[in-house]
Amino acid sequence: MEHLAWRSVAAVGAAAGVVAIVVGFGLYLKAGGSAHTTPIDVALDMRVSIWRTALRMLTAHPLFGMGVGHFQYQVAAFEPDEALVAYLRGSRFDAHNQFLQVATELGLVGGMLFIGMFAAILWRAWTAFRKSHDALLGGAVAGVVAFLITCLAGQPLLYEVVAYPFWMVLGVVLAAGDTSAPAIPAGRADASRRLRSRLITWFLIVLALSIPVRVWQGQDRVNFALAGYGFSGWYHPSYGRPYRLVRDTGTFFTYPHARSLELPIRRDVEAGRNRLDVDISLDGRFARRLTLTNDEWQTVEFMIPADAHRRFRRIDLAVLAPAGVAAQVRVAHPAISQD
Repeated sequence: MEHLAWRSVAAVGAAAGVVAIVVGFGLYLKAGGSAHTTPIDVALDMRVSIWRTALRMLTAHPLFGMGVGHFQYQVAAFEPDEALVAYLRGSRFDAHNQFLQVATELGLVGGMLFIGMFAAILWRAWTAFRKSHDALLGGAVAGVVAFLITCLAGQPLLYEVVAYPFWMVLGVVLAAGDTSAPAIPAGRADASRRLRSRLITWFLIVLALSIPVRVWQGQDRVNFALAGYGFSGWYHPSYGRPYRLVRDTGTFFTYPHARSLELPIRRDVEAGRNRLDVDISLDGRFARRLTLTNDEWQTVEFMIPADAHRRFRRIDLAVLAPAGVAAQVRVAHPAISQD
């Protein structure tokens, strides 16, 4: 059984090493400027370009990064290849490297903690495996290592269908490492607990001290034009225009250079045939009232005066309905003009 466990781990480790070497050598060739244009070459070229861009982002904000979830919104500002930006504009921007993406969004502090977490769990599980020669534990450790190798060319932990099983397996590896590990003498156990307590205490201190710095650095990078409150997800009917639902109130933002707004609105089926009024406010001031008496789309239009002191312009919707009537409307894509 022991020999079988060692052979299994050695075989998986060797296979993972071969894959890592082949992929690394291929990426090295691509970084050197190979001129092939096969789909694999295009994918590698794209990854190398995005990795370089991610490194530029990390260099610009090394300590605490761009902020959680900001990679896809900020990467275009650091990517000099306009053709690549145009090619990826209709899809999600990711670093195609899980560790690099975490470091870009959380900085070197978060990236090192992220890698250190895996290193600590795997080291503890591997130490337990060397003592117990548990084949199941060895296979689980090898599986986690193989999965983390794939993270060098992708971001699987951003997808729930992949991330959830991985975190469960990692938890099993950690638990198995604890239960399979031999008993530690009392003196060493106390010293280990004291070390962990100190590390946790210093981590919490650094985290608390970093909050004001991260808020100060991040407040000017928040893109409110990508935010919306009170809106449902987009509905795409088989006929007609796509829309979102707004019940009672909704808020969205636009860029400061906008000079006019056209917003299509119609009554939702839940409101029946009752009259609905929709009040539209700009930057907290009432701008227009739209009255909906039928199920046709109506468009509210108004000018947006220039205001050099605002980074974004705020548009609020307030749906007014008789008592007992669902105050819900459909809102389509707004047309915003900069003229």
